Amino acid sequence: MKAQIKNFRGIALSILVFLASNIFGQEKIYMPYFTISGVHADYKVSTTKMLKTYIESTNRYQVILSNYIDTSSFDLNLVKVQKEAFEISANYFVLGDMNAVGNLLIISVKMYETSTGKLYWNDVIKANSLSDLDPSMQKIANNIGTTSKAHIDNDIATVTDYEAATNKTFFAQSRNIISIEGAFISNSVVKSQFLNGLGYTKSFDVKKFIFNISASYLWGEQRYSRMEVGLLYPLTSKGITPYIGGGLGMSTYSFNNNSSSYSYYRQHSNGLELVASGGALVMRNAAVGMRIGGTISLPAFNINNKYVPICRLSVGISF
Repeated sequence: MKAQIKNFRGIALSILVFLASNIFGQEKIYMPYFTISGVHADYKVSTTKMLKTYIESTNRYQVILSNYIDTSSFDLNLVKVQKEAFEISANYFVLGDMNAVGNLLIISVKMYETSTGKLYWNDVIKANSLSDLDPSMQKIANNIGTTSKAHIDNDIATVTDYEAATNKTFFAQSRNIISIEGAFISNSVVKSQFLNGLGYTKSFDVKKFIFNISASYLWGEQRYSRMEVGLLYPLTSKGITPYIGGGLGMSTYSFNNNSSSYSYYRQHSNGLELVASGGALVMRNAAVGMRIGGTISLPAFNINNKYVPICRLSVGISF
């Protein structure tokens, strides 16, 4: 009877530890070493440990590796791995596989729920060479267990040679941007405060920052032309990201002054202006993308004897 009570206590304690680790602790992943084919056996260990390091760096999971490095010595079947994961109170278990076909690497990662054995997340990513392993493992680690997939991750910080050779080629390079623009300039003398026009930007994307040299011309009852040197800061490294920025420009402004019934003349102003900007980059690392943005400029010259801000919106195609 005492032995039965002791066994019951042991089982109850194990269940409590398992529940506590699931509720209060960081979720655990149990991961056997990768199975590999077509590459040197040493990559089994380095690939597995690399993925473990990157997963844990996201601060979402704790990864526990199998004690068996040579996975060829036993059968990596789901039931066995699931049992081992349950014994260490892991929430999930992950199976990784890497195969080489010529110079092409195909990396497959599957994540299962320990409690049910059901597939929770999976992805397949391709790499052009072993030098692509590092960005590939980062992509997998950043997306594992989420609704996203590593192979469609647009993070420009982890672009692989395979992606660069296929579709996603533009990062840390120059672009041309043609834009349609509109502006609002407050001036009580003219009937319409709105202007429309065109702009051109030469952009240099160096990943963390984007340098711009831009010019635009807008017209209406008022005329506004500008040249600007600016710097943008993308808020994420994704292909679609918001940004903030600023710059310094030189602009010229004019309008028809017919405030007096006895006189009619065109009034001109020009000078420096400070620029604050914000907006969104769309398909930043694709061959053709889009930039949507707005600026507020504070000119150093007056408009109809007043210092007023100039608000401008633009939608541009980058290539």
